[in-house]
Amino acid sequence: MVSGGKLTWSKDLKNFLHRNPGLRMIDDPEKLEYYRQDLNVDLPVMIRDLMLKSLPDIIFQPAAEEHLLEIFAFARDHKIPVTVRGAGTWGYGGAVPTRGGILIDLGFMDKIEINPAALQLTVGPGARFLDIHRELERHGLTLLSMTSGKGGTLAGWMATGGMGFGTFHHGTVREQLISLRVITPD
Repeated sequence: MVSGGKLTWSKDLKNFLHRNPGLRMIDDPEKLEYYRQDLNVDLPVMIRDLMLKSLPDIIFQPAAEEHLLEIFAFARDHKIPVTVRGAGTWGYGGAVPTRGGILIDLGFMDKIEINPAALQLTVGPGARFLDIHRELERHGLTLLSMTSGKGGTLAGWMATGGMGFGTFHHGTVREQLISLRVITPD
């Protein structure tokens, strides 16, 4: 992965970025440091520094599904660990790398589409609850179940169980889904 302080796949990274215009990359050490923890948790230094490699090697900020497909293919071809991050607001380290590698920040994939007649909401994986609620309110709508905070993403909430206000009456968010589009590492 890292040889003599340099990524073993850095040559291929330049070609990868050239083939994927519009894909943002972060490799500034100070900015990488921010991503080594969730917003709600600071891992104890002993665990973070001795047991895990919580600092990502690079961060990609995709804006389109095609970027995600390319990132996963690149990571698979080079055997690079991948961590996916929505808003990073879960308090248990779910968006924290454990072996360095690539961290994918989904924040720019924040599409929100509402079909008021069908009572349907379509969101990108980086859409935050604050923005989702704001858009739904413009149509006189609201979610059946909600989180206790509005800083996270709907996709992250689903990944962590999707329970909150309204769950006992309407069920978890999984029970309210019509469809889900998923990209797997392979």
